[in-house]
Amino acid sequence: MFELRHLRYFVQAAQLEHMGRAAAALHISQSALSHQVIQLEQVLGIALFDRVGRTVHLTPAGRHFKAYAQHILKSVEDARNSMYEIGALNAGELHIGAFHTFAASLLPRAVARFHHLHPNVRIVVLEGHADRIESAVADSEVDFGVGFAPLSRASLRSDPLFEDKLALVVPPSHRLFGRRRIRLRDLDAVPLALLTSRFSMRRLLDGAIAGVLRLDVRLEMESVQALLRTIADCTEIATVLPHRAVSAESGLGVISIVEPSISRLAALLWHKDRIPSPAAVAFANEIRNQADKQC
Repeated sequence: MFELRHLRYFVQAAQLEHMGRAAAALHISQSALSHQVIQLEQVLGIALFDRVGRTVHLTPAGRHFKAYAQHILKSVEDARNSMYEIGALNAGELHIGAFHTFAASLLPRAVARFHHLHPNVRIVVLEGHADRIESAVADSEVDFGVGFAPLSRASLRSDPLFEDKLALVVPPSHRLFGRRRIRLRDLDAVPLALLTSRFSMRRLLDGAIAGVLRLDVRLEMESVQALLRTIADCTEIATVLPHRAVSAESGLGVISIVEPSISRLAALLWHKDRIPSPAAVAFANEIRNQADKQC
């Protein structure tokens, strides 16, 4: 099998039609160049040059092969340049998986900052529940995820971000609006709209109250944003969501749940066997910066 150097030497000799001048241009000896060309001819099983002293002329087969050799060398150079652009964050594509609330709270400013610094890197965001994000990272559907630890898959690793605490979220018309804290055991007196048990957050809440109290669940939904819009139009129905799911501009009241508090560890999720791309590392740093600002 021939190597790239065989192609480079052959093309140089074909262009100059002189072994001595080609060898000088390549900074190798003429004998070394002749030896490499002969090796290439042996691999291909056909003569590429007619030789008259140091002067060489392409055979019909040589003229045909020259086009292929030039195409291969150009493709390799294009690939090298493309990898440089990606490494320098001047090109490429980045796929990120994010839990619903993080897609709404952490990602917008991180995306804006990253795009400002690296406008030629295309960003694709997959939003989903925690199990979906883990699956996407494990299957290499995304470069990394923003979810929770501990992880349920041995193929993944996590980098902690912050403690994500659950809170009671109420509309301005709710009787508890303006409160700063509520005890966990007092939630049984509050009509609730909650996410379904498909969500890890709901399972975390159910685990915290198991055998302690029974919640008054009036409505279950599959979307964080739908829950927030629903309770905004209700008088007595509240919901339980992470603090970060509610923006300051929403006008909703966020009441910390205490005695005990309920929390989980937000984390960046990586595949153990994949080396993160420069773009993934840079974007992960932007997420860390946003997490630190919001803590």
